[in-house]
Amino acid sequence: MAYTYNTIPPVPAKDIDAVGVNLQIVAHSKADPEAVSKLLEVMYSPTVINRINQKVEEKNITTAATYPISKGTIAFLKRNDSFLSKDMVDLLANGLGLLVTVGSFLIFALRWLKGSKLDDLEIQGYIVKVSAIEKEIGEMEQTGSFNLTDLSQLAFKLTTLKSEVLGKNNRITLKDPALMDTFLSSVADTRNYVMILMERTRTDLK
Repeated sequence: MAYTYNTIPPVPAKDIDAVGVNLQIVAHSKADPEAVSKLLEVMYSPTVINRINQKVEEKNITTAATYPISKGTIAFLKRNDSFLSKDMVDLLANGLGLLVTVGSFLIFALRWLKGSKLDDLEIQGYIVKVSAIEKEIGEMEQTGSFNLTDLSQLAFKLTTLKSEVLGKNNRITLKDPALMDTFLSSVADTRNYVMILMERTRTDLK
């Protein structure tokens, strides 16, 4: 209670023990809860606390209350509460993380399935690649520049193309099934010819 009266010299000059009671604000049961909340905000504001020079804590607002706590008081005490509790925020965060994970997996799966289908246009593209290898072989024949390294690389390319197509065999959607036979026969014929050239090159080296 020291300095309670803001006089010079201070009265009382130091804290003294005194009997005190809790002040209660009684509002009509039909009082606007928002008005009650605003009034409490003013009473517990730093300006008022500095003016009365007393320590006032909001947590004691319901201490020894002899009347039911009004809705306005409850609203005042919860005015700074977050709309979402910490547990709710954690739950939403975990749920969002799970949703993102599942969504990412579904997108990946759809892209994989979409990209793995083999249609007429794609198989024709593979046939063109085989034709390009045949063209390389023809150019080697014209220049006579056969070597085992280049021929081995061509054989590897043919094997890779065949593996890619057969890997999609269970997802083929060809309107012209003959395209698959054309591709496989082209790969087989070209690879056999490459093997013949490799054997011939080995013989020449001897």
